[in-house]
This record gives sequence, structure tokens and C-alpha cells, in this order.
Amino acid sequence: MLFLPFSPSSPVPITPYPQRGPRVPQSPLPLIPRGGPEFPNPQSPVPNPPYSGITGLIGLKGAVKT
Repeated sequence: MLFLPFSPSSPVPITPYPQRGPRVPQSPLPLIPRGGPEFPNPQSPVPNPPYSGITGLIGLKGAVKT
């Protein structure tokens, strides 16, 4: 994002871009599928967990505060 304003420096941002590009997509890709299923997977398959989870968290917070 910081390289965006450096439009005239095409050769400069091009070099760091390809280096960060391949490393960025590879990191989030494996992290999303692994981290995703861990959180939404257990609550996604069931139609109640997603709602209960959100409501439970809110209710717990309210009960704890009260």
C-alpha cells in the first residue's frame, strides 16, 4: 500500500511486489483453510451453533458484567 503512491518508481515497487506476492498468497491460503474449519467448521455444519455461539458469547458477557 505504501508503494502505491510511488507510481513513478515502477521498477522499485515491481521488485518487492513479486517477492511479497508469492509469499503472501501462500501464507493466507493454507492459513485460511486450516484456521477456517477450526472456527466455523464446528459451528458452520450445525444451524444452531452459529447463532448459539454468538448469542452465548453476548449472554455470557452480559451475565459476567451483571
